[in-house]
Amino acid sequence: MIRRAFVAAAFGLALVLGLSAEAKTVRFPNAGEPAFQLEVPEDWLVKEDGVGNLLIGAAARSAGFSLSLAKVEAALDTLAGEIMKVAQAELLAGKTPASNSGLQGFTYAGRKKNDAGVELNMTLTLLRVGKGYIASISKLVAASSKPQQLETADAFARGIRIIPTN
Repeated sequence: MIRRAFVAAAFGLALVLGLSAEAKTVRFPNAGEPAFQLEVPEDWLVKEDGVGNLLIGAAARSAGFSLSLAKVEAALDTLAGEIMKVAQAELLAGKTPASNSGLQGFTYAGRKKNDAGVELNMTLTLLRVGKGYIASISKLVAASSKPQQLETADAFARGIRIIPTN
């Protein structure tokens, strides 16, 4: 069954309030494999949520990310539906192939309103990492985001790397 922490990972992505600033290369988790490795801009916010997720927020609060790794046997389409349901987000039709660090999966689109009533666009990328693991990279941006904010969020997402299991 799907770990609760994994399913709930991104849905507090609007949680970027109150996170601590760091300027460094981040590896999550700190030890073991699989893991994420990424460069976080100096003024962005980073926080481990204590239940297995890494939350990242752009300094201008224009984008939020959640990274998760979990041992899950579910089909990616099923998992995406469950994650969107827990997020209280609408899963939009279709999916697009995705890859990262030679790993394959899909990106799903969704939308939701946050507690402040702001319309958010969400992408959820699920990748099979091996030995039963799935990597989840979630991105939330305001539907009203400016093109430059969207490009910054997209460029950050492209820079996330996954260290697979050996």
